[in-house]
Amino acid sequence: MLFDISNLPLGGATFETPIVVPSFPWDGGGTVRCEGFRLGGRFTASRFGWELLGNFDGRVEVECNRCLAAVELGLAVSFRLLVVPQLAEGRDRPVFEVAGDDNPEAVDLLCLEGATLDLESVLKEQIDLALPYRVLCREECQGLCQNCGANLNLDTCRCEKPVDERWSGLADLKLKFESKREDKNHGRK
Repeated sequence: MLFDISNLPLGGATFETPIVVPSFPWDGGGTVRCEGFRLGGRFTASRFGWELLGNFDGRVEVECNRCLAAVELGLAVSFRLLVVPQLAEGRDRPVFEVAGDDNPEAVDLLCLEGATLDLESVLKEQIDLALPYRVLCREECQGLCQNCGANLNLDTCRCEKPVDERWSGLADLKLKFESKREDKNHGRK
């Protein structure tokens, strides 16, 4: 998503356009596949460059963190970006206060070389930040069997659970007590 900001009027410019956001790897696991995104916003001249108040919405598909099934989520994100052009040799970059955590007025700063603004990395970052920490296909997702990998949401696992050898002596003792109890119960009849 490229914008040429060299020809923007000083009064600013408003835009709205469909965009294509390429799939990208997600830190939460798997790949984020994006579709149906629309980007809108307003460029406004500022003292240091251009401010972009933007918003976008669309659908993403990610994997469930428990069972790896595809999960489709709708996203609607607003962001604020200050675009600072490359300064001439010998001039200092403007100094900005660091915004505190969870500040709704926080501004992302992008130092631009040239006159073309590429919003792809900004949009991917905003999508990544908007995704929930843990994505589940449903609240009661059972996940995958640890032994055979069967999806426990679709069917029960038929594999045998491994026996921990450390407990085998107690398991044998339990069987002896149960068989004695059954013998007593059968002898009373």
